[in-house]
Amino acid sequence: MAVNVTGTAWQDHQWGNWNPGEGGWEWFSLQLSNNTQYMLYFIRDKNNNYVQTVGTLVRPDGSTTNLPAAQLSQTTLGTWTSPHTGITYPHGWKIDIPDGSLTVTPQLADQEVWSDLVPVGQYWEGTSSVSGTINGQSVTGLGYAEVIPYIDMPGKGYVWDSVKEALGL
Repeated sequence: MAVNVTGTAWQDHQWGNWNPGEGGWEWFSLQLSNNTQYMLYFIRDKNNNYVQTVGTLVRPDGSTTNLPAAQLSQTTLGTWTSPHTGITYPHGWKIDIPDGSLTVTPQLADQEVWSDLVPVGQYWEGTSSVSGTINGQSVTGLGYAEVIPYIDMPGKGYVWDSVKEALGL
């Protein structure tokens, strides 16, 4: 049955060789009232040290600019502990970007992705509200955040391998 819908959407897709490794990250996709968008990554190693920071500004006309990593930072404003897994996640952030600062506030605390069938890879991702200033002007917006506090990242296919194992297939 076909259903007609209208609205705005985005697709999340990661590219890479997905070599196994240990670490975590905070990732943000932010759409602001001034018609700009920011995509930001803060990637940590197994010792919780930030090893890579990546940012992209998407202007209203669709053109993009890679942001200097040295001009990007994030500060965690609080934490939330999952009643499902016991994992404590960063929850709420102040993000400094070139010419501004943004506050990202989760719209709902419990947006953890987890399953009893898959014993690894739990993480938090969810919709957030954004407020702040850019170039001295107030902005608001919506965002999506993903938080991997720590993961021993297996190689490609680990989720399906875990599901098949749990089901005895």
